[in-house]
Amino acid sequence: MLGVLISINQLNKKNAKYCILILSIFVFFITIKIPPYQDLYRRYLVTYLQYTSNTTLSDALYGHIDVLFYFNAWAFFNLGIPFYFIPAIYSALSVYFVMISASSIWLKDEGISKQRFLILFFAVFSFIDVVMIASTLRFGFAVALMLRGVVLYSTQKKGKGAVYIILSCLCHASMYLVVVAFIASCFYKMSKKQCIIFSIIFFVMSSTLVPVILSHVNLGVVNDYFINGYVDSAVSNTH
Repeated sequence: MLGVLISINQLNKKNAKYCILILSIFVFFITIKIPPYQDLYRRYLVTYLQYTSNTTLSDALYGHIDVLFYFNAWAFFNLGIPFYFIPAIYSALSVYFVMISASSIWLKDEGISKQRFLILFFAVFSFIDVVMIASTLRFGFAVALMLRGVVLYSTQKKGKGAVYIILSCLCHASMYLVVVAFIASCFYKMSKKQCIIFSIIFFVMSSTLVPVILSHVNLGVVNDYFINGYVDSAVSNTH
């Protein structure tokens, strides 16, 4: 803890990567003993509790489209690594990917002051809900992977960016929608006002628009995943 505080106090543009690494390690140890809350409990029941020494990779991945987590769980189980390492690793990596991506954008401005850099750094870090990421496992980690991929892709590192984007989609199927939006943005540039308006419309009408869109775009099992898992679920119908 003392090392983290000292690192943050010494944060500047030159040692940003080092400080981000220290923060990520700190987050790992904070979340490694998080209680079995939300998806943690359910994911444990369908992975470690059911796996045996005879469980093959195809058995672990069968019926899932978000295969990254289930591959991770299967590999860790066979390596004898406890389940609670997974949320800790996902949280730590999420912090690292988000902060390193944001910092790489800020550091392009050679004239940025240390004070402004610190304010931006703490503002973004304060919005990262590590407990949510650890509790839900897939979505928060997928968002961090997607952010890293888009930033790399947009800074002429298309190969690395594509790898992160693919991993993001394999982590959580909702990232396919982000990919569609990202591809569309390459052909049509919206103003800030249009972006805000469309964001509000999709947020308010998502439960209506998503089924309509999926009814015209056949993605096979992905359609059922979105409709049954999110649009028609008990949780979504209570909001």
